[in-house]
Formats: sequence, structure tokens, C-alpha cells
Amino acid sequence: PRFNRHFDVQTGFRTKSILTVPMRNTRSEIVGVLQTLNKHGGGAFTSEDVELLLALAGVAAAAITNALLHEEIERLFEGFAKAAVVAIES
Repeated sequence: PRFNRHFDVQTGFRTKSILTVPMRNTRSEIVGVLQTLNKHGGGAFTSEDVELLLALAGVAAAAITNALLHEEIERLFEGFAKAAVVAIES
């Protein structure tokens, strides 16, 4: 009942099965969601599929967390560099 068929109707795609897992960082905070549709070969997703998708979600969460940290470090470095230039010019 919670499934929204709007995308299927709009695109002609036929969703038969869905598996969705949280993407958790090292502090178990959810940083995203990973979803897969229509198991290859048909049928329902299994507990092994859940474990595989959770493992992939963990790797993806680590990549997202690292990218966000990298952006933060770049912003901090740019701010530090600008402050250093202003101090030198003063």
C-alpha cells in the first residue's frame, strides 16, 4: 500500500520487487538509502541479497562520508590560506 506506482506509470517500467537498506556511517548514522528493484531472474529478494546490499551500502556510506570530509577540509584550508594572505599583507 505504501508503494507509489507513479514512476512505473510515467515510464512504463514494471516494478516487481524492491529491496531497500540504510547507508550507515561508522557511527551508525544514516547518510543515505540504497535501493534495488526487480531481482535478476525474478522472484523475491533473499536474506543473502539483504546482506550483500548492506555490505555495498556500507562501502557507499564510507565513500560519501569521505567525500564530505574532503570537502570540509578543503573549505577549512581555503579559509586558512585566505587568512594567512591577509595577515601577510597587513
